[in-house]
Amino acid sequence: MYRGLKEPGQLKNRIRTALIIVVLLATVGFFETAWLVTDWFWFQEVKYEAVFWVTLLAKLILGCTTGAIFLVLFGGNLYLAEKIARKNNYSEYMGMQIPSLQLIGERSLVPLIAVVSVFLSVFMGMSAAGQWKECLLFLQGLPFGLPDPLFQKDIGFYIFHLPFIVNVYQWLSFMAILVIIGTGILYFVRGGGSSFPRGPGRSYRPYVPIC
Repeated sequence: MYRGLKEPGQLKNRIRTALIIVVLLATVGFFETAWLVTDWFWFQEVKYEAVFWVTLLAKLILGCTTGAIFLVLFGGNLYLAEKIARKNNYSEYMGMQIPSLQLIGERSLVPLIAVVSVFLSVFMGMSAAGQWKECLLFLQGLPFGLPDPLFQKDIGFYIFHLPFIVNVYQWLSFMAILVIIGTGILYFVRGGGSSFPRGPGRSYRPYVPIC
């Protein structure tokens, strides 16, 4: 009976979350399509359609890959943290049950996590797509046949490969930082970060982000 009472509210939350995500994606898609059509007309006018398709493919691969990776890392970690933190409703101190800090009550944060994760994933994907030049240089770069005097690496590595490698490292580091911050905020709001010692024979295991 209790589950039946919760189902209508859960269904409304899911519909509301889906609508917000659809509106967000539609808005971003509208503006991106406008820019895309403008670029297509320009490349078509100068007879460089092949260049347009190559750059578009590079942007799509970079944007979709980065967005998907961030969505899995950020959304997945926050979802796990939400599930674990909701189970930790009480802390124990000197054998006494002390209610944890509950800033949002018993309401589920999964819809909010989904919306924020999709929004940030779209933003990350669009930002990464702007690095399409570095990606193409990394894939198409050729050696110069001239090694540098210090590390004996071909000069082409520093011109074609290193910039993209640095960008990948920076993006992964930024993703890890956002995952840690997001998980920490959620865990604090849920009251899962209490530092009270547990009772005899019991241990408290906080959630550690997977990134």
